[in-house]
Parts: sequence; structure tokens; C-alpha cells
Amino acid sequence: MPVPPVEHTVTVNGLRLHYLAWGEPAPRRLLLLHGSQGHAWLWQDVAAQLAHRRQVLALDLRGHGDSARPDPPSYRLRDYADDVRALAAAQHLEPLVLIGHSLGALVAMLLAGTGALALAGAAFLDIEAAPPSYQAEHLNAAGARPVPRFATLVEAVEREARSLVVTVPRERLTRLVAQGLRPLPEGGFAPKADREALRQFEQVDLRPLLPRVACPALVMRGAESRVMRREAALAMASSLPLGRFVEVAEAGHQLILEQPAATAHALAAWLDEIGA
Repeated sequence: MPVPPVEHTVTVNGLRLHYLAWGEPAPRRLLLLHGSQGHAWLWQDVAAQLAHRRQVLALDLRGHGDSARPDPPSYRLRDYADDVRALAAAQHLEPLVLIGHSLGALVAMLLAGTGALALAGAAFLDIEAAPPSYQAEHLNAAGARPVPRFATLVEAVEREARSLVVTVPRERLTRLVAQGLRPLPEGGFAPKADREALRQFEQVDLRPLLPRVACPALVMRGAESRVMRREAALAMASSLPLGRFVEVAEAGHQLILEQPAATAHALAAWLDEIGA
């Protein structure tokens, strides 16, 4: 069982945001951003391995995990980015290293490419800077469907397991899936994440921002990913002034779930290389 984090809440932009923290406040800080319909606990097995010489924070994005849902719903990329910027200011986190997976990586790209934060580094995990249009269309359509409901936790875990490239130990997968569910009054479970966030997932092209990322940057891909094409990942790394590229073997899009040790090892090696 990985080292448990300390849970925190902070109100920024009129929203109560929830985040996890491993380690004591330190000059070296990492802020981890999860993917669409995810939550901060998905980073637990990665974060615990990075927290030996650094403070590691993992945020529940607005409308996800235990963070509040905005009213009216507002889930544009700039909304997430504004929250991260406000959190960093409120908690005096800068300079920091921003590490994002999927949707979280798009948020990190926007912040790094616009110079909105003082960054010591930025890592973008398994999403293209200009995702193919069918990906946004797929998420938008999913958001329009009824909220998934599960009679039991086992049912929810089995559904998640079917989406993964490799077999994840059932105890760990159960622990992480459970953190993303809420009990229903009538029995059973539903995801904590707001489905409206899927409906509002936008088609973006952040490639023009990549040459403007001034800090060291890492592009990471699951070697078996069906979301991020290898040629697109290499092009991203080439566009970044201080870019690096690494692949995680035997992992797909959900590399932080499927190969947390290898993902953490690759991140730690890069962090040591850049002195962050």
C-alpha cells in the first residue's frame, strides 16, 4: 500500500477544490493533473514514488473527484487552467513542475505555452497537442448519454479493467476505482465526475503554443496507446525548445494506472536531469 497523502480543500474562483499532498512543503514541488472523468487518487501510486525529495500535489479538477461542480457548468480548457493558476497563487506553489495526463496534459500545455505560471518543468502524458476530432466527438457523445450506474463496486471495477491494455492488480484497481464513485440513495454507485464536462470537451489545437514553452518539457506516451500516435508525440517533443520524449512499455493511454512504477521512474529520471 503506497504512503497515504494528506487531503486539503481550498476555494478559488468561487469553487471548492480538493487536492492531495504527499510530503512536507519543499522548494521542489510537483502538481499533478488527471484526465477526463478522472480524479486525483489515480496518481497515488506514481506520486508516492516521487515524493522522497519533493512535495507532490494532485488536484481534483473542477467537477471531478471531490471538487465542487461549477454552477452554471463551465468546463472549457481555460476554466481548468484558471483554477490551476489560482490554486498555485493561493498556496504559493511557484515555481513548480506541472505534470498532466490526457485532459490534464492539455491544461498543462495551455499554462506552459502562455507563460501563465512560473514553471521549472512541464510533462505532458499521452495526449496530442491537437487531438483528432473524433476523440472530442466521442467524449461529447458520451456526455450526452445517461450517467453510468453500477449495482456493485465489482461491476464498476470490471468495466474499468476491460478498458485497460494490461492487467492491473485487482486490489489496486478496486482502491482507485472506488475513489471515483459516489453511493446512490437507491443503492449502487455512479461516477463522481460531472458528465457535463464530457459534453463541453472542446476540440483544440495547442501546437502553436509548444515553441513558446520556455521550461524543460517531457512528452510521455504509453507504447501501446490508442489515443496518442507515436509520430505526433515525436513531433511535439521536436517543437518544444527543451523537449524530451519517452515511451512507457506495456502501457496504453492509462499508463499511470497500468505501469505506475515505470511511469514514476521515467518522470523521476527526467526530474533529476533538469534539477527539479
